[in-house]
Amino acid sequence: MGAFKLLEQNNLSLNLIPVGVKEVFATGFAPCPLYYYSDNGYQLYKDQGHKLSKEDLRELLVRKSWILFISFDDFIIFKNYYREQLRKVTRSLSVGNSIGNVKKMTNLLTIHLGMIYRDPTDDESLSLQYQSIKTLIGFILDNKKYLPELYKSVEEFGHFYTYSQPLLSSLMLMGILLHTQIFNNREIELLFITSYFKDIGMALVPQENYLKQNLTSQEKKTIKSHGQNSLKILSGRISLGQNYNTIIANHHIHSHIDDNIKLVSDKEIMGIETLFLAIADMLTAMSSTRPYRKSMDIFESLKYLKTLVSSEYPQEFKILVHFISKFYRSKTK
Repeated sequence: MGAFKLLEQNNLSLNLIPVGVKEVFATGFAPCPLYYYSDNGYQLYKDQGHKLSKEDLRELLVRKSWILFISFDDFIIFKNYYREQLRKVTRSLSVGNSIGNVKKMTNLLTIHLGMIYRDPTDDESLSLQYQSIKTLIGFILDNKKYLPELYKSVEEFGHFYTYSQPLLSSLMLMGILLHTQIFNNREIELLFITSYFKDIGMALVPQENYLKQNLTSQEKKTIKSHGQNSLKILSGRISLGQNYNTIIANHHIHSHIDDNIKLVSDKEIMGIETLFLAIADMLTAMSSTRPYRKSMDIFESLKYLKTLVSSEYPQEFKILVHFISKFYRSKTK
């Protein structure tokens, strides 16, 4: 490699950041110059404005390029594009095909959340995400029959799991809460928001840790602190109240990244709200594929959860089993 080419590659390596192929292709065009990485270093993939086709996507899949790269400066353009798209669909959710609009909205929410993870200090993005989530909750509460279909559509988007898990687990939690018939709409809204933003502290965890199966003690400690980090990120920006802050701080008291999985038997912390939120989070995670493991069958996941919660919370576990059997029948129709 010549000196000029080497200098060019060094400059690109310092100024490019990764973006998922799904994030890029959801725009339908290249909002800025796109690069891919090969044995010869970073290569220009498409110039700004190029219309992205199925053939382009097929080419990337053949090449096994799951990640593209854009410059730091162009990332602002990329983020602003998705902000505007999310605003538009949020404002016009009930116009025309509402179920189609809300599926588009959940896709945009997931992509936009990934951008917040890259910059959790961005007040404008966090505020937009919060307002859009509240709109989504209102739609589902008015159209409960669509909940299984929406859950399935989010699964099928196939976004990176740290971006899709918050929405999947919150949709699952909403279904459980509705099934109990003991929570009012305001409580469901607050618990959905709590569940959705509980993991935003993962923005401070190095992304490579998300791909590992065997973590060091320090890496486990970093991940376990994400609940407290979430509170720091949300403080003064999204107001939930002390009870919901406590749930965020303690939603991993069962700590499935410890060697010995055990629910802490503390009724003050482990109230029914925290219990259902933790169960929805675990159930969704276990039944979803991860880069380092395959997904578990939903009934395998339930069997596993039974060993954790059924002795201390037998009635709640029965409610969960009844809901899951009904929910998954609806989802697979």
